[in-house]
Amino acid sequence: MEIKKQNIHMNYEKASAMSQITLDDDYNLPDYRPDIVKVLKEKGEIRFDEIQVKEGRIYVKGNLIFHVLYRSDMEEHKLDCLRGQIPFEETISMDGVNELDPVDVTAELEDINIGIINSRKLSVRALVMLKAEMRMRKETELITGVAMEHPLEILQNRHNILELETCKKDNYRLKQEIELPQSKPDVEQILWKSVQLRGVETRLREEKIQLTGEIRLFLLYYAQKEERRLEWLEETIPLNGELACEGCSEEKIYRIQVTPASVEVEVRPDYDGEDRKISLDMTLELDICIWKETEADVVEDVYSLREEMTPAYEEVTMSRLLAKNYAKCRLTDHMNLKKNQENILQICSCEGMAFIDHVEPQADGLKVEGSLNVEILYVTTDDAMPIGTCRETFPFEQLIEVPEMTDDMNYELEAGIEQLSAILLDNTQIEVKAVLNLNLIAFSQENIQKMDEIRITERDMEELQRQPGITGYIVREGDSLWKIAKANHTTISQLMETNDLKSEEIQKGDKLLIVKMVS
Repeated sequence: MEIKKQNIHMNYEKASAMSQITLDDDYNLPDYRPDIVKVLKEKGEIRFDEIQVKEGRIYVKGNLIFHVLYRSDMEEHKLDCLRGQIPFEETISMDGVNELDPVDVTAELEDINIGIINSRKLSVRALVMLKAEMRMRKETELITGVAMEHPLEILQNRHNILELETCKKDNYRLKQEIELPQSKPDVEQILWKSVQLRGVETRLREEKIQLTGEIRLFLLYYAQKEERRLEWLEETIPLNGELACEGCSEEKIYRIQVTPASVEVEVRPDYDGEDRKISLDMTLELDICIWKETEADVVEDVYSLREEMTPAYEEVTMSRLLAKNYAKCRLTDHMNLKKNQENILQICSCEGMAFIDHVEPQADGLKVEGSLNVEILYVTTDDAMPIGTCRETFPFEQLIEVPEMTDDMNYELEAGIEQLSAILLDNTQIEVKAVLNLNLIAFSQENIQKMDEIRITERDMEELQRQPGITGYIVREGDSLWKIAKANHTTISQLMETNDLKSEEIQKGDKLLIVKMVS
């Protein structure tokens, strides 16, 4: 017997675990920093120093790196900044994991709050979600053909299957130098820096991945002139690059998530030795999954009129692409200053983060509810308090259409900002406009009975002889010509010829004449 097989590569989640940790510590200002009067802005990031996988657990060691922009008690230089870190260690329990297993650990900083204890001490509190995931790649063999020296009756069904070709992480590094405009003075000290991605898109090309979008750079700094006045710089840097990726082609299905892995912004001297050159060194991490849509004519059953053939089955889950949809959500709203905040003279920067809070399946797609956190840095009308900040959270809601919604659907959904702007209406009110990208890829899961092997034994001829040669049969609910032919030792073609059938479609109550065949 000759068996033809087709290999399908799949990725499956062997184990996963999450652990939410709270970091709570005090931070003492270095002696060279002036006293704190008010915290204006804070941000943080998680960096891992060590990840060890043990049997049943994962040991994680790292640091919370935080940055603070604050008002000081100095008369002339009213703003200052600092950078600090809080170390942490955590053990994540995860059943089924062993020392040599490949485990991917990610961290999400869900919240950070930095308050003042006294003029020399800060209270740092952060909520961190650690996620550990172990995905294994396995190969499944599907039987797509069976042949013997004599004819066989074979039942095949065509399946559209997503076959995983690539699942990896890679880095794209961007280096850019920006000259300060002639209208801007030299940089003496950077107080605050922000680098955000806007409208990032990825496309597959032949043997490479193309990245497009924008990088928004903002700097708040002290100038080098005698008055050492506050200045700021906003620049939009185009992102247009390529990353080599073996096996890529335009017709394949993909999901690529792009996140900043590291950002370094430095001031460097220009050709005249003046600090007027801004160097940006940024590394983007790409989480890449690429699938190939393939068809497989899977053998679901087989029998012979000579021997007894007994297939053995195993249930496997196959994926099929249901939808790949890019939705845009437009948002326009107002921000109003609180009574204790200084009035606005001019907006310096507008930063934002989009979050998905809840997803609800509906008949025609997925209803997505989320929030856009916006933070404005502005110049105030009060010279004694030159810089102020205001924050607001705006809810959004969007329906992403998914044809053929199924109960067993799996999906991945990512939210990003394509455009974000702030318009000053008056000295207490700001209009915020945003365009959000909601990128969805959805899969339908199909469980099929995969034939593993076929056992062949001699047919019981006495049992065969006891069966009637000609039988009248009334079709029952759930019957098919295949079931009837196999049970009565005949073939579909013989049944169709004997009963003058034009197709294999039969209905409950149909009357058939069955003639037993002996090979």
